Amino acid sequence: MAPQAAVRVPVARHPPAVHDALVPDPLPILPIDRLRALLLPAGRPGLSREPRPTAWSATRIEAELTQVAQGLRLPVERWRLVQGVVWCWHDHVDRAWTGLAGLGPAADPLRLVILRRQGAGEACLRLLKTLGNHPMGERLVPIAAAEGLSGPFVDERGFRADTFLARCLAPDPQEIPALERLQAAELLGLLQDAVMGPWAR
Repeated sequence: MAPQAAVRVPVARHPPAVHDALVPDPLPILPIDRLRALLLPAGRPGLSREPRPTAWSATRIEAELTQVAQGLRLPVERWRLVQGVVWCWHDHVDRAWTGLAGLGPAADPLRLVILRRQGAGEACLRLLKTLGNHPMGERLVPIAAAEGLSGPFVDERGFRADTFLARCLAPDPQEIPALERLQAAELLGLLQDAVMGPWAR
C-alpha cells in the first residue's frame, strides 16, 4: 500500500488556551494548541447555522489553515477532519460538510454536529442510530454535570444524545449558553481526536 500523503505543521510552545469547555489535554506540548488558536478567539459557535459577527471569513480561514499546515505531519484524512472542525466552528457549515465528502466513519461524529447545526433533525437521528450513541458521550457527561444538565442529558446508559439534539434544535433561551458550551467541548474533542485519536475507516 502506498504511504499516505501528509500535511506538515510546526510543533510550538503556546500558553494554554483559556476556554470554558472542559476538555483535558493529554500532553502539555502539542500542535493541538496551535489548532485551538484557530477556534477560540471567535468565541463559542452558536447552535444553528447563523453566522456570528466574530466568525472568521472564508478567506481568513483559508489563509490561517495554509499557515498552520506548513509543518505538521498529519495524514490527509485527519487534516481534512481538522479543517472540517475549523469550518464548522466559524459557521461555514456547508463548507464543513462538503469537505468531508469521501471520508468514512471517522467523519461521522463531525457530520452529526453539522447536521444538527443545519437543523436536519431526522438525518441527525438516523446517523445517531447508525453510530449507536454519541461518540463523544463519555467526555460530555462530566461537562453536562458541571452545567447542571445531568437530569435531562444523562441516564444509566450515559449521555442522551437524542435529548441534546432536541434541546439544540428548539432551545430554551436560558439553556443556550450551557448548550453552546457542550457543543464547544464536543468540537474541541473532535479536533483533539482528529490529531491524536484512533482512526476508524
